[in-house]
Amino acid sequence: MNSETKDQSQNVILKGIDKIYNAVVDGSVPGTASAAELARSYMAKYSNPRDAANALVRWQNTKAAADGAITGLGGVVTMLATLPVNVASVLFIQVRMVAAIAYIGGVRDFRDERLQTMVKCCLLGESLTSVARKAGVEIVQKIALKKLLPMITGKMLTKINQAVGFRLITKFGSKGIINIGKGIPGLGMLFGAAFDGFTTNMVGNAAIETFID
Repeated sequence: MNSETKDQSQNVILKGIDKIYNAVVDGSVPGTASAAELARSYMAKYSNPRDAANALVRWQNTKAAADGAITGLGGVVTMLATLPVNVASVLFIQVRMVAAIAYIGGVRDFRDERLQTMVKCCLLGESLTSVARKAGVEIVQKIALKKLLPMITGKMLTKINQAVGFRLITKFGSKGIINIGKGIPGLGMLFGAAFDGFTTNMVGNAAIETFID
């Protein structure tokens, strides 16, 4: 993949994630609960935020493995026609899970673009501080979320988002996607296998580390 194609692919996948993020926050995909609604359903069952988040991750893992990522997500596929169906569906499940964990951790302002960047970092299975450090951006670690957000500048966000986009392309490329803008026959089996316990737990644990701890 040359640099121009990679840049285009990064833009496609980052814009796709932004669309998904808005959809899970608004609850605009028919037949699916919003991130906040999903979070509240677990908060009603568990008094401890970590217990609620862990239960949510376990459910996502079981649900994805049992039903497959694309079941009942026709609205997502239509919304993200520029992405292969399997990629769009997997991203929807992961983004909604991370946003719900953020809500369990006390986040209420989902429109903060810094928070949106933190969600993208979790998709890599890492916290914001970890991704930032690898992108050459120094952010204080082990600090409360409310204190951390005001420290993140626009320049930091740009650099971190670029790093996230590049690494997501690398991640999906390793699963057989050469051009993120075109579906590849047989990709469903690849992503069905990729969205297993390991991947789900990795993303979920990063979200718990970021928003609960």
